[in-house]
Amino acid sequence: MGVHVFIDNSNIYGGAQRAARTIEPAVVDRAVRVYYRNLFQVVEQGQPVLTRVLAGSVPPGNDKLWAHARAYSYDTDLLRRVEHDDGRLLEQGVDELLHLKIANALLDHEPPQTLVIVSGDGAVSDFNTGFPLQASRALRRGWRVEVWSWIEQALGRIR
Repeated sequence: MGVHVFIDNSNIYGGAQRAARTIEPAVVDRAVRVYYRNLFQVVEQGQPVLTRVLAGSVPPGNDKLWAHARAYSYDTDLLRRVEHDDGRLLEQGVDELLHLKIANALLDHEPPQTLVIVSGDGAVSDFNTGFPLQASRALRRGWRVEVWSWIEQALGRIR
């Protein structure tokens, strides 16, 4: 049985910032760091990993993160942010890219397999795709599914 890990970097980093606001409210968001080597070890749990994907937007100054992920054999899918109508730069297409890569893994590998989704985004995208839908597809095909997130992200959506 193989493991297929898909990490939504923006959600993990944003969730870390939200968790820090709860645990250490005096710490500024930009001081929050995620130690990716430990994150990779925790979600992989020493299992044989067949697919490793870390996707996100290309914010300035993050080249070392992407190089670090590549050194741990992660396929780094990076998309540029796009300008929104109000002038803000917003992420576009990262979730959908991960959904596509998950679908490809489901098609390319016969069960039993394990799908590991590391994100905090349970929303349906602008293109009617979503991590819960991909998890349901994996379960219907006989895969195991693990979802890793920050509790603060789930609580933020429930309130």
